[in-house]
Amino acid sequence: MERAVALARSISDRPIPAAEPGKVFAATQRAHDGHGVERAYAELAIRWPSLVDAARQAVELGQQNAAIVLPIALWPFAYHTYRVTELIDLYRTVSDIADDPTMDWPALGDAGTRWQLARDLGGLYERLGGSENLEQARTWFERALTFDYPAGRASCLEWLGIVRERQGFPEQASALFDDAESALELIPDTAVRQRALALLEMHRGRCLVTVGLVDRAEHHLRAAISFFDTRSADGNNAARCRVLLGDICDLRGDDVAARRMWNDELGVLLRHGMRAEAAAVHRKLARLADRAGDSIAAQDHRDQADESCPLP
Repeated sequence: MERAVALARSISDRPIPAAEPGKVFAATQRAHDGHGVERAYAELAIRWPSLVDAARQAVELGQQNAAIVLPIALWPFAYHTYRVTELIDLYRTVSDIADDPTMDWPALGDAGTRWQLARDLGGLYERLGGSENLEQARTWFERALTFDYPAGRASCLEWLGIVRERQGFPEQASALFDDAESALELIPDTAVRQRALALLEMHRGRCLVTVGLVDRAEHHLRAAISFFDTRSADGNNAARCRVLLGDICDLRGDDVAARRMWNDELGVLLRHGMRAEAAAVHRKLARLADRAGDSIAAQDHRDQADESCPLP
């Protein structure tokens, strides 16, 4: 369990409001620092099957602490690399235990833990995508809002915005992102507030790209990048923003700049295990190659997308 937490802390320092897991995270040092983020992703990819098995066994044996800590520790890696199905089953099982009054699991009794289980489940369903899963995501985020954890309100509103964006309603998504920013004042930790604001800037930028407001989008994306570039654990988010800047170059008709930005971020995405995002970039590069009349390069990008990266 300790190694899973150490690796989780190497790739993400998201807040852990769940009481018992929070203590474990606070007492555990990162396995890798700085550029070691990529080593942490690589190690998690190798350890993934055994860590999932350990979490299942902890649930079956009633080992409360491990049964709660392990899924929470595995969540960032699972989300970024699309390994979500196994974690959904684990989270649902633990959440069902929390709802069952006949089960004596004191570690599930605090509002922060209940909030985190619901919010994390919503995130996993959002990652799966598709109409039914996105509705499941909305249900879990809305459930998370019912628990007495005010500091989590902004996060839930942010996620609800992401869901509405994926459902094809960017204006509604932007309104939810505004609501989320208003709720940031409920977060007591300054560093957490700053990162939450940077994430909202990224989401706003993405929505604005979708509706073609590229100048405003660029402003938000560059604000997000200026924060993410100061933190090695947010290298994945910085890459996402730069891919969107490439999209803006593409919309402006600057194929050379778009190609350069997308190519520059491919390696970052793959080193962070973000193979679906990398596949999407390869397909964008294939489109540019087609436009330039370079059928060989276009096919090479399509092959790399289809053979090396799963579809998002």
